[in-house]
Amino acid sequence: MNEPPGWHALADLAPRVRAGFDAACLVRHEDAKRSSFLKAIRLVLSRLRPRTVDLKQEVLEGVFGRFRRDHHAFNAITPVWKFKQNERHVTTSLQLLLDRGEPELRAVRIRAFLEALQVRELPDDRALERANVFAEREVKVGANGSNPLRTDLEIEFPSKADSSLRTVIVEAKFEAPLDNRLEDYRKVREESGKVDCRIIKKEQRSDTPEEQHWPVLLWRDVWLQFEKRRPMETDGQLTTFMAVLWQKIGGLA
Repeated sequence: MNEPPGWHALADLAPRVRAGFDAACLVRHEDAKRSSFLKAIRLVLSRLRPRTVDLKQEVLEGVFGRFRRDHHAFNAITPVWKFKQNERHVTTSLQLLLDRGEPELRAVRIRAFLEALQVRELPDDRALERANVFAEREVKVGANGSNPLRTDLEIEFPSKADSSLRTVIVEAKFEAPLDNRLEDYRKVREESGKVDCRIIKKEQRSDTPEEQHWPVLLWRDVWLQFEKRRPMETDGQLTTFMAVLWQKIGGLA
């Protein structure tokens, strides 16, 4: 082992012991101290064992939903794609996947998503069979309609109380900042019926001017609730989409 620099310089600082100074003893001391330290580390590491926690399946399913074969997102093969899924990719895919299939299955799927958004007083499934799902829907604002606005996702369905139209507007965000014209969009939609608004974000950070109209939900919570409530389906496309979305939102991190 090389001697630490500076040991021999001590002899120059003590002329009376210069002739008999032996720096090797200090080197041996450092070597012994380092060896003891490394031995202690190896001893501690040898005693460490992976800690396992015994959890019943029903406990985990209470959080993540039933681990049904070929249905739950955790059982899906997550594709490795060479492009970054932005907000438009997510919402347009979600619109197509919510809006497909037989009317009965489609109604149950839409109900599960609305419940995940914490929308209350939903009508029965027969009424939800007539629901419409839109992505990137445009509304004209301004004197001549020259100032269009777009929302990420909209779900229209008959109201439970009467025959009027009810609209749920979803603004889905990941990295991009919120549009400060959301309130204009809400006011235009309220002209044709009752409106529920939701913002879905990765973080519970408030940057909306009026959260009384645009309550904020976390992607993680919406994902978990929808996965637990959505109907059993043999089509694996929604399952794969949910697996990709779970990866994008960072899971429970």
